[in-house]
Amino acid sequence: MKSFNSLLKKRVQNTKKLSFDIHIIKQTTDFVIEDMFGEIGKKYIKVKDWKDGVLVLAVSKSVWRNEIFLVKNKLRFEINKKIKQNIVKFIKINK
Repeated sequence: MKSFNSLLKKRVQNTKKLSFDIHIIKQTTDFVIEDMFGEIGKKYIKVKDWKDGVLVLAVSKSVWRNEIFLVKNKLRFEINKKIKQNIVKFIKINK
C-alpha cells in the first residue's frame, strides 16, 4: 500500500495546468461585467453555462443583448486576461 505522501506528490506533479470550473469562470465574468458595465450590467447579464471554451450568457433585456453582442470580443479578451489563460474561446448570448 502506498503512503498518502507519495500519492500526493504524484498527484501534484501531474497537475501542471490549472483546471477551471463554472464557479471560477462565473466569478471572473461577473467581475469583468461589473467593471465594464457597472451594477446595472451585472443585474441584467448572468452566466448561464460554460463548457469546452464556450461561455453562455443569459441576458434578459434586448438592449443589453445588443450591447454584449457588440463588445463580446472585448469581453472575452478581458475575461481571458483576468484568468491569464486563453480559456474562453467563444461567447454565446441567450435570453
